[in-house]
Amino acid sequence: MDYLRLLLIDLKIQKQLFINRMVCLAIIFVFLFLSLIFLDIAIILSFINTPYLIIAAWCVFLAHVLVLLISLFVYIRYRSSTPLFCDIEKELKQDIDMMKEFL
Repeated sequence: MDYLRLLLIDLKIQKQLFINRMVCLAIIFVFLFLSLIFLDIAIILSFINTPYLIIAAWCVFLAHVLVLLISLFVYIRYRSSTPLFCDIEKELKQDIDMMKEFL
C-alpha cells in the first residue's frame, strides 16, 4: 500500500515537471521563432538592392542552424538526469536489502 501511495505521489510530481517543461519550451520556441523571423526579414531587407542579397540570405540560414545547435546543446546539458520513478526504485531496493539482511 505504501508503494502505491509513493507511486501516485511520484506520478503527480513527474506529471507536473513534464507540464512545466513543455510550457517553458513552448514559450521559448515561440519567442525564439518570432524574433528570428523578424531579424531575418530585417537583414534580408537591408540587402535587397545590393549584390549581397544571396550572401545575406545564406548567412541568415547559417545563423538559424547555429541557434538550433546551441539550443539543442543547452537543452541536452541542463535537462533533468534523474530517471522516472527514481524514488520508487530506491525504496524498493532498500526494502529488498533490508529483507535480505533479516533472512
